[in-house]
Amino acid sequence: MPASERLAWAAGVVAARAGERVLEAGCGHGVLVSLLADRGCTVLGADLGAGPFDVVVSSNLRAFHDPREEAARDVVDRVLAPDGRVVVASSVMTPGADAAVVGTVARLAAGRGLAVAVVHHGATAPMASAAVELRRGGRGQAPPSG
Repeated sequence: MPASERLAWAAGVVAARAGERVLEAGCGHGVLVSLLADRGCTVLGADLGAGPFDVVVSSNLRAFHDPREEAARDVVDRVLAPDGRVVVASSVMTPGADAAVVGTVARLAAGRGLAVAVVHHGATAPMASAAVELRRGGRGQAPPSG
């Protein structure tokens, strides 16, 4: 399956290095993990017991936002390495709603001991994208207000 501009952008934002182990929570058809594998990463989109992982990536907010996805949230708790990071990339459905997306991710992640480290913005087609990089223990920048 060809990569959308958003997933190609998200792979660049994740910036996983060759040799890093990456888990995508909710990988769908596996397009994002395929892009990361092309960069030399060891990727996994299904086996939840093989952690710890340096990077856990999700190309949508379901892992943090959908109450039916409790298992996906628990996966992050179980498999993220102590110094690992979580990258949640999402489309910004309404122009200018970046702060709302970031705020939602930050609020939901805080309940799991994760805090916003970096926020990335992408001018992707057909709509903008935002990616929120999270780390354990509050290291990083404060999320934008709004």
